[in-house]
Amino acid sequence: MRNRPLCGVCLFICLVISIGTVCGGEKFIKELRPSAAELYLQDEEDVLLTGRVYQKADKEKYQVLYLKDNSILYHQQSLKESRFIIYDEEKHETDIGDILIISGEISLFENARNPGNFDSKLYYQKQDIHGSVWAKSIQKQKNGSHTFYEDMKNKLYRFRKEWMSYLCKMMGAKDGNTLSAMILGEKAEMEQELRELYQVNGIGHILSISGLHLSFIGIGMYKLIRRMTGSYPIGGVFGILFLMLYILMVGFTVSAVRALVMFLFRVGADMAGRHYDAPTALSAAVVAVLVWRPLSLYDGGFWLSFGAVLAVLAVVPVVQEEISVYTLHNNGQQVKTEADGSLSVYLTRFWEYVRQVILQGLTASVGINLVIFPILLYYFFEFPLYSFILNLFVIPLMSILLFLGMVGSLLAMWFAPISTLLFWICSKILWVSMYGR
Repeated sequence: MRNRPLCGVCLFICLVISIGTVCGGEKFIKELRPSAAELYLQDEEDVLLTGRVYQKADKEKYQVLYLKDNSILYHQQSLKESRFIIYDEEKHETDIGDILIISGEISLFENARNPGNFDSKLYYQKQDIHGSVWAKSIQKQKNGSHTFYEDMKNKLYRFRKEWMSYLCKMMGAKDGNTLSAMILGEKAEMEQELRELYQVNGIGHILSISGLHLSFIGIGMYKLIRRMTGSYPIGGVFGILFLMLYILMVGFTVSAVRALVMFLFRVGADMAGRHYDAPTALSAAVVAVLVWRPLSLYDGGFWLSFGAVLAVLAVVPVVQEEISVYTLHNNGQQVKTEADGSLSVYLTRFWEYVRQVILQGLTASVGINLVIFPILLYYFFEFPLYSFILNLFVIPLMSILLFLGMVGSLLAMWFAPISTLLFWICSKILWVSMYGR
């Protein structure tokens, strides 16, 4: 760590936060403390709640509203609650930033009763949410005003829904909803059987907005603007703004924050003319996530996201180097025995190149799975043995799919026939990814 002082500082901060979270419990983490609703209210009790919408999501039969700065009327006094979930079966017209008055039946989350069961209380505590309400009536306060941030989120939310509708129109409901899950993180309309099929095959991660998606989008935009303008600062600024807007549209997650922080380090290094150090960027991303949500330490997604990147940085290069040295030593002697310029030499070199590419991809998949294997077993109790081979082909295809899906959506405004062709290719890639389902 002598040559990486910032990395050392970040790791020390991570250690302090981890010890405080695990050992300090509710004394250190306010989300673990019983909320006012948990202390004074009973499950299934009728309540009158006032709060401000900060996020919303559409489901098939209802919409989900996420409220912050809540106040619950209880025996002539007001109970303050940080965040609450509202289930609205009537799907009232609401915007992010609206102040709502809601009456309904409260439900308090419970811990898992058996080891291995889903712990709904801990899951929502990580997000500082302590209860939900099935709304019987919803009224909007007329004097509520929206901030610039809330107006931006509303515009991005509507844009996201229009984008999803267009994908379903061009590709059909099945493939359109699948591509919407990959590009927009919108999985509500995707068939449950199809989602389970992806999960069982060990490729369910492609349906989430992961660091792979965000890195692909951010770096792609950054390089495009940089080449168009010939300026690192201009390319960096536009790349950062574009990625931040995209994350604001699809939602902040652990993977999103990690990808954003590492992207800032990558672009910042280019703009300052400095060397990009991935371990330092990764350690800074860990600090950012733990400061934002310390309870992410108990989240399988946190360990999978950072474990996969750690494997790419530390495990995969070692495995690939050993394989490369071994194969080059054994095959280099054979190439030297051939006459220079002969057809056999070119064929041998081509075959060697193809084999190296395959070996590097295979060893990368094996190296990553060696790290995430115990994480998957601990959190999900299963691991498809063939998933590392399947991911070897699926992950490159997903990069192509993301590129074609976004370019096809962009070209739809000017070159509809080309857009239709690109979406047709996307449908075929989705077909291949599930063995012609």
